[in-house]
Amino acid sequence: MKGKLILILLTVGLLGVSCKNRKPNGSGSDAISIQVYYTEQYCGGAEPPPELMEKMMETRPYGNQTVYISVFDKPMKVSNEVEVKLDKAGIGEVALDTGVEYVVSFYKLSDPEPPAAEGGKKAPKETEPGGAPEVEEPTNQELCEKQWKHMTAFPLKLKGGSKSYVLNMNKECNPCLPAKP
Repeated sequence: MKGKLILILLTVGLLGVSCKNRKPNGSGSDAISIQVYYTEQYCGGAEPPPELMEKMMETRPYGNQTVYISVFDKPMKVSNEVEVKLDKAGIGEVALDTGVEYVVSFYKLSDPEPPAAEGGKKAPKETEPGGAPEVEEPTNQELCEKQWKHMTAFPLKLKGGSKSYVLNMNKECNPCLPAKP
């Protein structure tokens, strides 16, 4: 009987330690908490009533939404993008390294990976009859969208010892879209 009690206590203790040491959205780093607040701009169209305009300018939690945190490599270039789901208060947890420059965005910033071929390898690019690889040039609309998303990203620099960050972000109008009537 005493052996079973020790075995049960040992199992419960190991489960407790493993749950406590679990790291959300990453590994090798300590988890931090971010809380995202936002305001938004009026982006044209029929003018909303004054109450709605006031609400848009009011800072409020970005609840039950998703933000993207990426390592800032250089302008228009990010890497290691992580999707962070926020709770109803706009709070999410993520494991990030200190001393690294990050950006937080409402939008996915990294370029999509080319489709993978069978076996997990990247699919080879098709070639034109002359043998030169086909290169798809981005449209002006795609370039505009990419620049706008990168320009609206919020910088985040982690400080050693800080485990909680509050971000006040602004949802800006997309200048790449045609004006609303």
